[in-house]
Amino acid sequence: IMGYAGNRSFTEAERKYDMLRWKMIDDALFFNYFSNDWLLGYLLKLLIIKRWEVLSHDSGEQKLKQMIADI
Repeated sequence: IMGYAGNRSFTEAERKYDMLRWKMIDDALFFNYFSNDWLLGYLLKLLIIKRWEVLSHDSGEQKLKQMIADI
């Protein structure tokens, strides 16, 4: 995380941090299908997508389609 903070581009650092959060959610919920934890992880992913959708509409839409395809 500290490596991301030293990045000159704030947007790039935030993107890398969110990708790290996304991977941590995936790793934590790998075998937890149809549980409350899985639903909360899904909600966290939607919040990440929603946040980036405001910053970049096309990028957010792509991420949402990818997430839906992964389900």
